[in-house]
Amino acid sequence: LGAISDFTGPFAAFGAPLTWGKQDFFAGVNAAGGIMGFDVAITADNTIDAGYVAEQHVAGYEQIRGNDAALAESLGTLQTLAALPLMLEDSMVSPVSSWYSGWSFDEVDGGLIVEAGTNYCMEAMNGFDFVMNARSQMDPVGVPFTYAIVGFPGDYGGDYAAGVKTAAAEYGLGDPVFEHVQLPFSVGGTIDEAVGGVLAAQPDVVFVTTGPNELAELMGGVFSNGYADAMYVGTGPTWHPALLGAADGALVPLFEAAYFQTSQNSGYLGDSPGHEVMREAFEANDRGVPNLGYVAGWVMSYGLKAVLEQAIVNKDLTPAGIAAAVPMVEAVNYDDMLPPKFFSGDPDDNVERGAVVHRVDATSPDGLAEVAPFFTGLSLI
Repeated sequence: LGAISDFTGPFAAFGAPLTWGKQDFFAGVNAAGGIMGFDVAITADNTIDAGYVAEQHVAGYEQIRGNDAALAESLGTLQTLAALPLMLEDSMVSPVSSWYSGWSFDEVDGGLIVEAGTNYCMEAMNGFDFVMNARSQMDPVGVPFTYAIVGFPGDYGGDYAAGVKTAAAEYGLGDPVFEHVQLPFSVGGTIDEAVGGVLAAQPDVVFVTTGPNELAELMGGVFSNGYADAMYVGTGPTWHPALLGAADGALVPLFEAAYFQTSQNSGYLGDSPGHEVMREAFEANDRGVPNLGYVAGWVMSYGLKAVLEQAIVNKDLTPAGIAAAVPMVEAVNYDDMLPPKFFSGDPDDNVERGAVVHRVDATSPDGLAEVAPFFTGLSLI
């Protein structure tokens, strides 16, 4: 299997653990006898650092083209979409390290993308439902709140923003009081405009779809300029436990008081058989500080394993045979890390709608503690 990830760009802190999660997952599969006797190899020669740049993603795919039966990882929506024409030519199946709404539709991905967990849009809607519930407990009268959106360009920020606005419309809350497309620091972005906009609008809630460095600068900048009342809601790639040491830990009280984290599944300390095996692998391979990237890499490997099992049953492990096996998978068993998943039929029936919400807890291995276990919000029912 090949892997195209980000080890040096804006999502390096997420991309490296993603890849480790997949490597360790399949190493465990091999140690248990393989997939029906077949070992799975993700070698260094077939692992590409594309730096979260679409052109480098395509070049990386060209570099390993013809070497692999499938991809274990393809990080980024725009990056994967850039390489998708070549992948379609090659019938190259891949889990994708992005949660773009379009992956649910064969007309977008040709049926090659093996997605896991809810998409950014529905994740955002669940996050909005969580905020509504939390604020209604703070204020039983239900006074409407204002909100802002700060996010990276592309589907990561855009898809999430669409979900926030959709949920807001369901609740009659209207448009954001401030919305800003934040360029990653790695490509020259600065946080000044985002901080200034939040300070001027003073929203009750800020939905943030950036990387961890941008989150820290945004929250620290707003707080240090005198506005301390905002609640912040981010996504999996927005948080990294290394933030607990930012500014010598000075931001920890702010994170613990004001920041909440949505994700497709429970974090490192999740209570499931799959989480238990994952933690054993993480510790055995000495992977450092746990984070959601490793968990995501592990979770999305279940789908590819199920597809490879079906291809072996079909006696065709060519890329075309693996692609043909995708819609034949009856249900992916995630060892309770996620509900079972199908890759065929009506997307509206098969899309995963549930999400999890965490708060920051400096005593937790990944810096997170679950406050809303896997649920589907009212705006999605």
